[in-house]
Parts: sequence; C-alpha cells; structure tokens
Amino acid sequence: MISAIDWSYRLLTPDEQNLFMQLGVFRGGFTPAAVEAVCGLFSRELTSLLDKSLIQYDEHEGEVRFSMLETLREYALAQLAACGKLKATRQRHAEFFIALAEQSEPQLMTAEQKLWFKRLEREQGNFNAILSWTCETSDRPRGEPSPHELGLRLSVALWRFWRYRCYLSEGYFWTQRALLADQNSPQPAPRLLRARALWGLGLISALMRKESEATAQLEESLSLAQAEEDPHWIAAALTGLGMLANNRGDSEQAIVFQEQALALYQSQNDSYGMTYAHNALGETLCCRGDYEAGRKQYQASLSISRRLGHRRGVAVALANMAQVEIAHGNYKAAHDGFVESLQLFQEIGDQVNVATCLMGLGCAATAANSPPGWTQAAQLFGFGYSLLGEMGGKLQPADQVQIERHITMCRERLGDAAFEAAWAEGRAFSPEKAVACVLTKC
Repeated sequence: MISAIDWSYRLLTPDEQNLFMQLGVFRGGFTPAAVEAVCGLFSRELTSLLDKSLIQYDEHEGEVRFSMLETLREYALAQLAACGKLKATRQRHAEFFIALAEQSEPQLMTAEQKLWFKRLEREQGNFNAILSWTCETSDRPRGEPSPHELGLRLSVALWRFWRYRCYLSEGYFWTQRALLADQNSPQPAPRLLRARALWGLGLISALMRKESEATAQLEESLSLAQAEEDPHWIAAALTGLGMLANNRGDSEQAIVFQEQALALYQSQNDSYGMTYAHNALGETLCCRGDYEAGRKQYQASLSISRRLGHRRGVAVALANMAQVEIAHGNYKAAHDGFVESLQLFQEIGDQVNVATCLMGLGCAATAANSPPGWTQAAQLFGFGYSLLGEMGGKLQPADQVQIERHITMCRERLGDAAFEAAWAEGRAFSPEKAVACVLTKC
C-alpha cells in the first residue's frame, strides 16, 4: 500500500506535492477556506488531487468539504516532517481553527447557536488534532505563540461547546491536559488565560460530581483573576464556588459568593453574567426553602435571557421556575414550563438537561396525583436515568433529592411490578420517542 502511495506521490508536480503534504495536518476533513488559510492558494492543485483520487469531495447543507483517507494522511504527514515543514504547518492549522472556535464561542448564546454548533461538530477532528499536538510538543516556530498557550486558548474557546453538547469527558480530558502542559512549560501562558481554563474545567468537574477537584480549580481560577483584577472572571469563579457551597449544604456561604458575583456583574453591566448569577442565587434560595425569593431571581434571569436571545439561559430559568411551581402545587404551570424548556434544550442538543426536564415532567405528573400520569412518569424516570448514564451526566444534589422523592412516590402509587415494567419501557425509549411521548401525552 505504501509503495503505491509513494508511486502516486512521485508523479505529482512540486506544487501538488507541497499541497498534498500540508493537507496531512487536517483530521476529519477541511473546507476550501481552511486550505487557503493553512496551505496558501492552491485551487488548481486541489482540483488535480481530487481528479487523482488523493482526496475526496463532499457537499452537505451547502458546505463544500474535502477529506483524505487516513493512510494517505499519515503518508502526507511523514513527507511534511521529512522536509522540515511540519511545525510551521501545524502552527497555521492551529491558529486557523482556534480563530474559528473563538469566533463561535459568543455565538453559542445567541439565536445563531444551532448553526455554530453544527460548524464546531464538523471540525471536532481538527480540534482534537490541535489539542493533541499542543499538549505533546514544546517546539514552536520562531516568533510564534507557544503551542501550550494555543492549547489553552482552544480549550477555553470550546468550553461552551463541550458543556452544551455534553462532551463533558472530552472537555475534562483536554482542558486538564492543556493546563498540565502549560504548568510544565518554561514559558507559561498569561494568568488570565489560565484562570479562564481553570474556571471551565472547574464547572465541568462539578457537573461530573468531582466536587473536591472542582473546588480547587475554581479557587485557583479566583486567585488568578483577583491577581489580574478582572471583575468578570472574579465573578464567574465566585458564582461557581457558590454553586459548590450550595451543593454541600452551606447555603450561607453560597449566598455570600453569589451576591458578590451578582454585584460585580451589575457593576460591569454584564448581562450574560447577570443571567448566570441570578439563576445560581435562585437555586440556593430555593434549596433553603425560600421559593418566592428564588422565583424572583429566576424571573430576573429569564427576563434578561429573553432580551438577549440567550435560548439556553431561557431554558435554564424556565426549568427552575417549573420546580418552584411543583413546590407550590401548580402542576399545569410546572408541566408547561418544563415542556418549553425541554424543547429549547433539545434544539441546543443539551442531552443532560433534556433528561433532567423529562424527569421534572415525571415529578409534576406524580405530584399531580392523577393515575393516568403515573405510568408515563415511571417511563420518564427510567429514560432520564438511562440517558444520563449514556452521556456521563450527573444530577445536581437538589435535583437528585427531589427526583428520588417523586420516584418513591410513583412506585408506591403504581406498585412495584407496574413501576418496574414502566421504568423498563422508558429505558428502551429513544430520545425522540421520549420527547414525543410528552408532547403528545401518549
């Protein structure tokens, strides 16, 4: 096989060979714009490589992409290394895709988020290739940024993508590796960049219920942000630490952190930060039984999120307000809030919160004490736990307590045999069937 590739390669013109070698840095495909940025303008040579079946062409949803078989890619990389151009080409490849990720990061909170999620999904192979290279090498072309710094920048830019699309294990793995590589580097990255990476890792660790790790990561993030006197990232770390304090039952400390964070966001007129802080403070207040004060915080978060077009912020606030409605016995309002939240989380692709919303609907159906809803509730509980297991997601402690209480209630009302049968049916649901079941009241 290698001899056949070698023979084909030697038949190429020098310009075609040059382009073919550089294309080896791409993993999972590439667009014409990426080729131009990383390799230079080689439109004639690109067409020639396509005609010679050394690359493949595909068009999906209006986007033209090219790809290369893995055996050809490995050969191209070997040739690129042999001629001494590998480092410089990898650097350009990294800079192009980091710019894409950084451009996308704020867009993931706008009405355009669905489009940007698709773009990032298509480039996961390239992102992982960059992260692998930046974590493993200390070499860099003269005058260029350190690979370790590039790895941290990419980890920071991809945080929302990893979180919202539930690639928690992937985000944890790469951010941890990038931070370790930077820590061991003779030229560490700027402190604020490290603070941002630690913040993202801390929240992912918290979602994976690695509480002690999350606390250490967020405390270090806070220390670095304070050293840089950056109010936004100080507030972000305080909000995360408040969430962890609430999770371990220390609501007094949680409120101190969260009120400090909210005041900082307000002083900076940081609307996105305010949605985050209002919501976190509302959760703490509700956990200590002050539902009306919690509702006001959720309503503030919802109002700002709607104004910003921040659909995920809307979804989170609606789901939390639905929990308040259950506590007040307003089961129809709770159902409607969870349904609207569910549809938004489904559009975003946040499967962990899809599962949480479906189980919230199970709680509302059980609490309503209507026998026709008990079987569906047991199905939703079974599906929700199954989906969380597949995604590696974990319920927040307060959600866990409430859901387990309603599962016990549902089991008592249905009886063990009927409950177990409905639970098993729910575990076999596809996500589409589970959502359709709720929307059509099957």
